[in-house]
Amino acid sequence: MQDTPCQDLESALGLFFFSRDRLQNPAFRLVALERSLQILERLCVEQPQYLREATYARVARDFGARQEAVKSLGVLAKRIMTTQQVNPREPFLLPVEVIEQDGSGANSGNLVFAAVLEGLEVLSSFSSFYSGQTSRGRLEIIEKLGLGSPEMGRRLDLLNQRFPRKK
Repeated sequence: MQDTPCQDLESALGLFFFSRDRLQNPAFRLVALERSLQILERLCVEQPQYLREATYARVARDFGARQEAVKSLGVLAKRIMTTQQVNPREPFLLPVEVIEQDGSGANSGNLVFAAVLEGLEVLSSFSSFYSGQTSRGRLEIIEKLGLGSPEMGRRLDLLNQRFPRKK
């Protein structure tokens, strides 16, 4: 009997959380994280909907698959900008932990979009110093939403110092 996508997603999330349990054997934790990544990768290919790419990006980042995380977040960011919708109809992980701790009561769609953009920014380059102007649009949207971490403010400040806006 084939598992349903929801059961697969629940399994992937369970494996992810197991992998974060420091009381578990490190080898088992790594295997759990890898299996979670494999399940999510299949789900994102077969049914790229809801916020599965965000969850995939978070797990990929933890596994060390930075390029896969960036690719997934790029796809999700483009979909959100195109449809102007965020659909949190099933459990998901935000791509960055710092925003998970935001207690501002912000609009959940804006919170998810800011997290996707921040994850993309952090994973795309070590610093906005190296990314140049390519980060400006993302950083300005994050600032406008008011939901970015202090690091995003610092990155935008650095970018503005390095490449001042022409008046």
